[in-house]
Amino acid sequence: MNWWKDYFDEAWMMMQEHTKTPAQTEQECAFLDYFLHNNNYHKILDIPCSTGRIARHLATKGYAITAIDYHEKLLEIGKQKAFPEAASIHWQQADMRQLHYQKEFDAILCLFNSFGYFDDAANFAFLKGAYQALRSGGSLLIDVHVLETLLPIFTPNGFWKFDDCIVLEERNFNYETGRMEGTWTVIRDGKQTTSQSSVRIYSYRQLIELLQQVGFTHFTSYGSYFGEQFEFGDDQLLLIATTENRT
Repeated sequence: MNWWKDYFDEAWMMMQEHTKTPAQTEQECAFLDYFLHNNNYHKILDIPCSTGRIARHLATKGYAITAIDYHEKLLEIGKQKAFPEAASIHWQQADMRQLHYQKEFDAILCLFNSFGYFDDAANFAFLKGAYQALRSGGSLLIDVHVLETLLPIFTPNGFWKFDDCIVLEERNFNYETGRMEGTWTVIRDGKQTTSQSSVRIYSYRQLIELLQQVGFTHFTSYGSYFGEQFEFGDDQLLLIATTENRT
């Protein structure tokens, strides 16, 4: 099910401006900048980048950013919003399951619950492509829900109001497939749009095992962008998977 093709062209286009506050973006970028700078990482891949919320801020810090997304509309918004000092971002339309880079990046960012859209084979293909795209000692940063973050707070319905945008979400966790399935109804300017989502939710252990299978060897886990150690019941998992030094 390619739910993400319609979702990000419809529901997400109406919600994306309201999903993160400027303060949240500043905190996330401060954490990322600290990590990237301390590891002497310079060449960064942000995938999927959406409208470049993170890419645009990191580019102002001097990082060489490649920002990839499947959706042309999101990339065009990102280009329009880019700060003058972020004009060096390389924007690219591509499928995250089909990365063909070889040892090109110091770090890869897969943020804002952007992992797990596909079936297990395709999710694995992305991780394998990310590993191959990293230079020796490079890192993949994944900001994602796992079972340990999602199930303790699971509710079947959600409601949000952002300025003139109303969002209703109906959720179902399918324990046979391990997927969180959602129906999103977005109302804005008198227009109502309904979209579907289906995201594979791995346990922490399952995610680590997938990353080990493609070659990652070192792992650091945080419970937020404030840098505290990850614990059961945290709002999110920020996982850093690092490759061993290789020739």
